[in-house]
Amino acid sequence: MSTLGDIVSLLEKIPIWKRLKTLPEQFDALQARVAVLESEIAKRPSLEQCPICNSGNLKVTAVSPHPTLGSVGVQERLMTCDNPACGHKEKRLHDPVGRMGKK
Repeated sequence: MSTLGDIVSLLEKIPIWKRLKTLPEQFDALQARVAVLESEIAKRPSLEQCPICNSGNLKVTAVSPHPTLGSVGVQERLMTCDNPACGHKEKRLHDPVGRMGKK
């Protein structure tokens, strides 16, 4: 009959066993990283709610130079509701350089 020490020494000879032994530490490290990432996400500003359906969020889906003011850096952004049942879209001006002044 084998002793516990014999069983452990046999397990040490199996390559996958060495990897399995490191899983608890890897799991703890990944949990800590996820917690940090979740706290960073929580600090970000929330998305703007759709004014039409009030259940989806508006997301930028396209960016292009403004037809008239594009030469000075002004952009047009297409905002689209992420609620598939809504599909609301609207264009907004974006002035990354600040040439139009503050609102």
